[in-house]
Amino acid sequence: MMCTWETLSHCFDSWDVIEPITYFMWSFVLVGMYAFSLHTKREFSFENFREFLIKRSRKRGYRRAGLDLNKYRALCRRLHMTQKKVLEANYRQKKVG
Repeated sequence: MMCTWETLSHCFDSWDVIEPITYFMWSFVLVGMYAFSLHTKREFSFENFREFLIKRSRKRGYRRAGLDLNKYRALCRRLHMTQKKVLEANYRQKKVG
């Protein structure tokens, strides 16, 4: 992004035109980063921002598809518990037999 502003300031416009644009643009970026930190209660980093966007996109996709996320998580917990019981039963059977 800085390279773009550098090119604009030296090739197309003078620095007097680009300087206020750059100042306000970076001010908005900083306000956006602060707003992200307030919203997510996490420090802004590009990794955190990427994870936030991915989670938000998934939630929207689930909602569009009509998937009840709470019901899905409950089913996953039940599946995990059932798998755990089966593994314990197999272990006991091998130990006895």
